[in-house]
Amino acid sequence: MNPLDYKYISNKVKEEFLHILNEDCYTNFKKIDISSANGQVFVLNLFYTSTYYNKAGEEIDDNTVVRPILYFQPEGIWGNQKLDINEFFNINDEIFDEFYKLGKMKKLNSLVPILKEGNRLKESRFDERVEVVSSLFLSLDSVVISDSQFLRKVLNEGITTFELNEDLDNIEVGCLMNERKFITANIDNKSIELKIPFDIVDKFQIFHQSNDSIGADEKLIFVAMSFQNDPSLEDAYESIKRAVKSIRKGLKSERVDEIEGDFTINDKIIESIKKCNIMIVDLTHQRPNVYYELGYGRALGKKIILLAREGEKPHFDVSNQNIIFYKNATSLEKSLKTRLQALLK
Repeated sequence: MNPLDYKYISNKVKEEFLHILNEDCYTNFKKIDISSANGQVFVLNLFYTSTYYNKAGEEIDDNTVVRPILYFQPEGIWGNQKLDINEFFNINDEIFDEFYKLGKMKKLNSLVPILKEGNRLKESRFDERVEVVSSLFLSLDSVVISDSQFLRKVLNEGITTFELNEDLDNIEVGCLMNERKFITANIDNKSIELKIPFDIVDKFQIFHQSNDSIGADEKLIFVAMSFQNDPSLEDAYESIKRAVKSIRKGLKSERVDEIEGDFTINDKIIESIKKCNIMIVDLTHQRPNVYYELGYGRALGKKIILLAREGEKPHFDVSNQNIIFYKNATSLEKSLKTRLQALLK
């Protein structure tokens, strides 16, 4: 997509999203100028990604463009002018629920023709020997305007994605937020109860924190899934590997049965979960060991993406989480790439 087309689609998305904020949302939002804003702010981003492959299926180039196209803020107390940490994440939970409901009610489908038009404008590679795989979607982030570097760092969360479904007739709303954990933090020599995402717990001084740690590998994504003899699961894993490889150079996926060496399986799983940056957990067949690995990753505050084949009914304790349900390897790869791109931006 050339720059003029990108700006054209950005402006159309911005105009329509403002209409949604004004006409369809329960919360009263206002568009803001980020240069003079304060408090908690929401940022709508437009992602455009292209990955190029040669005829052997090897990645030879990639390109990602992401730009903020709209800043807005809830009116009243949800503007969080005091920058309260608990309130920041509570507001994010409420805003995600609101947009998720709008998606279910098809109130976001006015974005469908715009994203479809953007897909038609995606660049074509001039060399017929090269295949290009492109995607266009939106993400919503929550940030704060503050002089405090610490607050700007910890109060910065991806909320959701908006993308076309496989049939190109509906907007799917995906969740980027991590699960919350209760901690008691020492802030300015005061004991403060917080409910915050797992992945920022280590940014706070907390009581009784374990020193049992292994150096993290920012490029490692650990995959937990059933090893049951199921060809469709092997296809799913190949899709996971392709999605990971296409996102960013150097990213690597790892499943314990692929690791060479003499080791105890359980010990190696624990080590890999401690070391990884992100966990991808496929709940298909609902194996107890997969739920154990999921629980361990949660306890460590890992970023987690949940998957399951369509028709699966995950256990009640995760059934209300944002799970990518996939029909086949192709739909899995597309949805997973969107989720990873937004998490790793």
